[in-house]
Amino acid sequence: VAIVVRLGAGIHDLELGQRVIVAMSPRTGGTYACIFNVPRRCVAPIDDCVPNNIAASIGYAGLTALQALYAAGLTPQNSSTKHICINGASGGVGAIALLLASDWGAEITAVASTHNHTWLKQLSPCHTVDYRDPCAMADIHADIIINCASSSNKETDPLLNLLQKSSTKQKAYVTTVNPLLTNISNNGLFCGLSH
Repeated sequence: VAIVVRLGAGIHDLELGQRVIVAMSPRTGGTYACIFNVPRRCVAPIDDCVPNNIAASIGYAGLTALQALYAAGLTPQNSSTKHICINGASGGVGAIALLLASDWGAEITAVASTHNHTWLKQLSPCHTVDYRDPCAMADIHADIIINCASSSNKETDPLLNLLQKSSTKQKAYVTTVNPLLTNISNNGLFCGLSH
């Protein structure tokens, strides 16, 4: 979350003092500074009713969720005929993907632990499955899988296996999980490296 302190030439849709979300690569020089310049396309206004702690979580989580849905070929125009499974639906990225896909009219199966099911159904109409229930997991039918959580089985992803066995012609699997990060040990070391 940032505050607009100066506007560039031609920027008429923001105001000085306005709260905004900034979403740009940390590799861009100056993004860790107290005051920095950003292109207008990297800034989104925040409504006054949204607290800073909520707004701060929306930026990258929201962008990641939106990119995952678009990577799966979903848009507001074509989602009403799709059945989507969102693994890790109770996390930041998963919950935003759930809200977007639901708003677009998709039928959704939300995979999360049982204690999050009531909350997920309050967010959006959806079917819920506990990832620890192998029978329920094996019974998921979806055209598209959005994986926002690493699989407990490092060798195979049961949702990817389900999708591969599916007879659905137009199917997609998108993961927001960095495979490099899933190979880090509990001690913060990459598997296979010694210290």
